[in-house]
Amino acid sequence: ASLPMFLSLSNIEAPTEFLKPLEDVSIMEGETAIFECEVSKPRLNAKWFKDGKEIKSTKRIKTTMEATKHFLTIKDCVLDDEAKYSVKLLEATSEATLLVEEEPVTITLPLKDKTCIEHESVSFTAE
Repeated sequence: ASLPMFLSLSNIEAPTEFLKPLEDVSIMEGETAIFECEVSKPRLNAKWFKDGKEIKSTKRIKTTMEATKHFLTIKDCVLDDEAKYSVKLLEATSEATLLVEEEPVTITLPLKDKTCIEHESVSFTAE
C-alpha cells in the first residue's frame, strides 16, 4: 500500500508581489528623476531596464535597495533619458515612463540698441 502524500504549506513560497509599483515621473531637463517600488520580499536582486535594455549603474545613474524598497536614480536628466523604465524581481515586473520636459530658453543678456552709419557693419550679441 502506498502512503498518501501531503504538501507542507511551509514549502510553498508565495510569489513576489509589488506592494508599491513604479509610477510615471515627469521632470524638467537637468533635474533628478527617482523611480521607487516596494516588493513583498526583502533583499531581492533587481534588474532595471530602459526601453527593454538592461541598465548598468554609472556616476549619473544609480540603482539602490533598502530591504523591500528598490530605487533607480537618474541625475541631471537629459531629453534622451525620456523612455519607458521597468524593474524585474524574480517573476514580478513593473514599468513606468519618464517624461523629461525641455528647459525653457531664457535670455540672460538681451540685445542692445546700436547706432551706425549707412553701409557700416554692425553686430548684435545676445545670450
